[in-house]
Amino acid sequence: MATRSILVRSMRCLTLSQRVPSFPNQLLRGMAGHSKFANRKHIKAEKSKVKDARAGLIVRKIGIAIRESGISDPKLNSSLAKVMDEAKSLNVPFATVNDAIKRMTATQKAGSTLVVEARGVAGCNLIIEMFSDKHIKARQSVTAVLKKVGGAVGSAGSSSYAFDKKAVLTVTREGLEMDLDGAMEHAIDCGAEDVDEAEDEDEGKVFRFLCDPSDMNEVKKNLTDASLPVVDSRVEYIPHTFVPVPKDNEEILEKMFSLLENVEEITDVFDNAKIE
Repeated sequence: MATRSILVRSMRCLTLSQRVPSFPNQLLRGMAGHSKFANRKHIKAEKSKVKDARAGLIVRKIGIAIRESGISDPKLNSSLAKVMDEAKSLNVPFATVNDAIKRMTATQKAGSTLVVEARGVAGCNLIIEMFSDKHIKARQSVTAVLKKVGGAVGSAGSSSYAFDKKAVLTVTREGLEMDLDGAMEHAIDCGAEDVDEAEDEDEGKVFRFLCDPSDMNEVKKNLTDASLPVVDSRVEYIPHTFVPVPKDNEEILEKMFSLLENVEEITDVFDNAKIE
């Protein structure tokens, strides 16, 4: 497990297939390829800066959700509703969310999603999600950043082979008298493929249920019906292959993420770096 400060700082995983042989062995060990924008904390970052970064990310995602559908009502826009759930889980103020919705509604800009595959520090694999109306320019922005840290943008398939695309549904353990074995039983009943234990950014203990992205809404409903309210749900690229990064490269690795975070068009970054 990578030693840099991240959302999933401690965890033990077991496959459902270890309990139920009919399940495919889809254990996604390590989980280090979480979203860097959603989960990563900067080295020595002040909490105020972390909160600002969270709010900035949510504002971007609100813009994308509204632009893609043209609808600013979360009751009619499921993508926007998911972003608002994420904002709540990250403790982003409602006023910030509301202001962003009003601003984006008034100044909607055309655009579409772009996924860039690349190599970063020490050759780690990166999947970078972007939203822009100028894909070539957006791609050039990523190329310029990675060049500064010895990385490069790759072709389709050059990094995605190292990841599984999964829906991740987070359930807080607060108030639950249930261990990982109990969570696994619920995962089976609710249609999830796997479950693990983790810690959120505030060091609160959570369960993370994994499933195919196409099953996310159904699994979320089943978990809620089982009195396991989902506090966050998103689609992530989770690595099954890791690239070792020497400990002395940790600082430049964090620099890379910070530089990428400043690229306006970027909404998420996933990696498979593992600090040695």
